[in-house]
Order: sequence, then C-alpha cells, then structure tokens
Amino acid sequence: MERNRRILIVDDQQDLREQLAKLLLRSGKKNETMSLVQQMRSKLLGESPDVSEENASEEQSYVVDTAEQGEIALEMVKKALGKEEPYAVMFLDMRMPPGWDGLKTAKAIRDVDKNIEIVIMTAYADHDQKQIADTVGTPEKLLYIKKPFQAEEIYQLALSLTTKWSLELSEKQRRMWLEVLLRGMCKIKSPSINDSGNIYPQTLKSLIDFTEAKKGIISTYDECEGGWKVEAVADVAMNEAEEFVRKNTSYLHESRTTQHFDGKYILPLRKDGFFAIAVLYDVKTKSDPEWYKLLSLLVMTSTEVLSNTVFMNDYIEKERLSVLGIAMNKVSHQSKNMLNQIMGYAAMIKDSSDSRTAETVGKLLESGDAMLRMLQNLAVYNYDDNINLQDCDLVQIINSGCDSVIKTVKIAAKKISGLPELKIKASPELLQIVFANLALNSVEAALHKNMDKVNLSIDVKDSEGKIMVTFIDDGPGVPDTVRKTLFNPFVTSGKGSAIGLGLPIVKQIVLKHKGSIAYDENFTQGTKFVIVLPKA
Repeated sequence: MERNRRILIVDDQQDLREQLAKLLLRSGKKNETMSLVQQMRSKLLGESPDVSEENASEEQSYVVDTAEQGEIALEMVKKALGKEEPYAVMFLDMRMPPGWDGLKTAKAIRDVDKNIEIVIMTAYADHDQKQIADTVGTPEKLLYIKKPFQAEEIYQLALSLTTKWSLELSEKQRRMWLEVLLRGMCKIKSPSINDSGNIYPQTLKSLIDFTEAKKGIISTYDECEGGWKVEAVADVAMNEAEEFVRKNTSYLHESRTTQHFDGKYILPLRKDGFFAIAVLYDVKTKSDPEWYKLLSLLVMTSTEVLSNTVFMNDYIEKERLSVLGIAMNKVSHQSKNMLNQIMGYAAMIKDSSDSRTAETVGKLLESGDAMLRMLQNLAVYNYDDNINLQDCDLVQIINSGCDSVIKTVKIAAKKISGLPELKIKASPELLQIVFANLALNSVEAALHKNMDKVNLSIDVKDSEGKIMVTFIDDGPGVPDTVRKTLFNPFVTSGKGSAIGLGLPIVKQIVLKHKGSIAYDENFTQGTKFVIVLPKA
C-alpha cells in the first residue's frame, strides 16, 4: 500500500505554521511510534505486528502545505481534490482572526472532502467536543490536541492518521473493485446472454467497467483459418479495430500474459484450444496488488465463459447438422437414382425427336444437371472426415473441375497460369468439387446480375512447401451483406435456385486437406479467393 503523505497546516500564526511544517519535513528522525501503526495494521488487515529494528528506524517524510486562513485552506483542498492529490490530514487551529474560525473551516472542508482526517489544535474551550463533532460531522475522522503540544505528538498523529487514511481508501477501493467484478461476472454468466452474439460485447463491457478503460476490442483467433476476427468493439470503429489486429497479428498470437503494448492493455483469453484477446485503451492501472488479483479472476472467468459458450455452440451446431445430414443423405441418394432414370429417358427422347423437342429436352437435361450438382453438394456436406489421399496433379484437377461446369453454363474464358503441372497428395474427387463449386459460384453471381459471361483467372504457385491457388473472376463480386457469412451454410444472397452449400463445402473440403481458404475483401475487380494447401 502506498501511503498518502500530504498534510495541510492551517493556522493564523506564521511561526506556528513554520514550526509544524519543519517538524514534519524533518528526515532521518527515528520513528518511535511505529508500534502503534503496526497495531492498527494488525487490527484492520489481520497482519502480525512487525517491530523489527528496520521498521523502528523507518524515515517518515511528508508533503506539507500551509494556509493562514480557513477560506484559503478550503480553496487549497478543492484544488487538491481536482488534481486527484487529496490531503490525508489537516492540522487546524480553532481561533484564526479576522477570518473563519476552526469550526467553520472544518465544516466547510468536510462538506467537500469526506475523507480528510482533521486535527483541531486549540488552547481554549470555545466549543465542547460534542458540539464540534455534531457541526463538522464524521466524528471518526476528527481529533483534538491541546496547545502547547510535544513534537512527538505531531509525529505520532501524522504517521497514524496518514496510515489510517490510506488503509481506509485501500479497503474502499477493494470493495468497489469487488462489486464491479461481481457485477461483471454475473452478467457474463447470465443465461439470457449466453450465446456468441451477445457474450463478446458483454464480456468486453465487464472488462472495461472494471479497468475503467475508455474503449476496447475483443478478437478471436481461428486456428483452422489461421486468422483473427474482431468479435466486439466499444467506442472503436470496426475498421480501426481490424487494422490494429491485422498490423499486430504476430504479437497478439504470441501473447501469454497481461501486458502493455502500444499504449494499450492486452489481456489474453486462452483455454483448451480457445484463444481470444481483449485490447483495452487508456486503462487506469493501479499499484494495489489486490486489483491485479481481482483482474486475473475476471479474466479467468471471462475466458471460461467464452470458451464454454463457443464450444457449446459448436457442439449444438454439429449435432443439428449431423441430424440434417443423415436425413439429406437418404433423400439425396433416392433422388439421384430417380433423377438419373428421368435424365436417361430424356436423353433417349432428345436423340429421337425433332429439333424443337430436342431443344426443350436439352433444357430439361440442363435442369437435371443442376439438380444433380445440388444433390452432390448435399452428399458431400455430410461426407465422412476420413478422406482417401493419393498422388495427383492439381492443375489437371482444376481443369476438370472448371470444365465440368463449362459444359452446362457459359464461361467466356478460363486461364490457368503458373505451373503446367503440380503433384499433390489429395483426394482428386473432392478437390475437383472445390473448383467446380468456385466456378459455378462465379457463373451464378454473374447470371444473378444479368451478366451474359464471366472470365476466370486461376494462378497456381509452389511456395516454401505450400501450394497457393488464386481463383479470380471478373463478375459482380460478393454483396457487402454476406461477406462476413460467406462460408456459412445456406447463405445464398438471393441467387436463383442455389441452396447456399457451395462455398461451405469448398471450405470444408479445403480444411479436410489441412489447408485454408480466404476471400479477399480488398479486391474490387470481381471476386478473389486464395486457397493454401500443404504439398504433401
């Protein structure tokens, strides 16, 4: 605990003010009253008294100001409070002509400062002690000393009262911190907000309330995607938050303990595969170790709640999709069989019919192809985690995937640059679906905007043991409304007959190959995806 050593002396006699100030400013004085202070600490904090020689000879130094009149003293107290440098103790004379007397001065100062310890010095009995206590208020912070007094009396009062003031403030702060902590913990554990949509903003608010920060960010790290996502902001623009996270990705990823960085307070929230970072701006850090203990408790609770919420939501979603997948698998299997029969008969009719009928049947076959792709997507989305990896040529897979779409829809041009061939260990069937779905996504987006054609540009690179595939189209791009949920299932942005599983399946297959896929939001000439795959 850091003791407040600021003392104000108020007396109309200059020689007495100077004498008291000189006594309190003297250094090197052996402290003969430390035993009294140790007894106070023992009662208030439950500490064992320490009367060692080291403590007995501790030097006491004070910051002392003086005032000759009560009105001046009041202004000094107000100014000190405004600067957040309050006085701990005031030695106050009772008679101070021609201005306020000590009683009026004490009452005026008590009205603005409820915590200051007031010591009234007098040689007269102008007022009885009960009257003074009733008028000034807060009698537990009011003492009397008769003139003339001994120097040791002043030393003892200064030491004991500054210690008392500091201990009481420390305990008051701890109670306040504990109340804020408990309120925050109750809110983030409340069932009404126990979902990923509300839990991040509420957790951030609890951290800001406790630390008295001005603003903040919470960002999570997705190991599968290898990137950060800003989950909640408070008084920080989203683009500013995303820029901070982007610039400091490496530092944030390595953070393990609470620390200051770039003028901000970094709080890592890590547990069992869950990793988030709280970034707090302009935190009022404290010197009291108790504050840091309570902050650690809040961080631990926040981490527990966030990780449990995320894992529970993931579990519920997986269970829901698992049930849906089983049902869809059965429907898909039966539908494919029936559709194949229909398309077989349609092909026979087309071959043996006139041109008009053949054209109509051709459209029927196109619709059938589209429906088969949809059923294929439903089946793949529920594909077992175990995939059969084999040596294959990635460039050939890309060509096959895109060409399977070109047969049924219009793609103006397809250009593959980079390596003519590239050996990779993968599932050819699944990767072919990846590039077929990306090509189909480009075409459907163009058709939705009444564009009659779309160009594809695909670049393949081998870099440091990883393969990077950049897939670009010159279509209308992705609407702002779905950019954040682009890889979520059943997000369609209103595209015709699409059911919104194409890109989620792309991501799922890429992740099964221990790779990553990202959408480039800064690309403005169409749509750009970057896929990274391990070479072996």
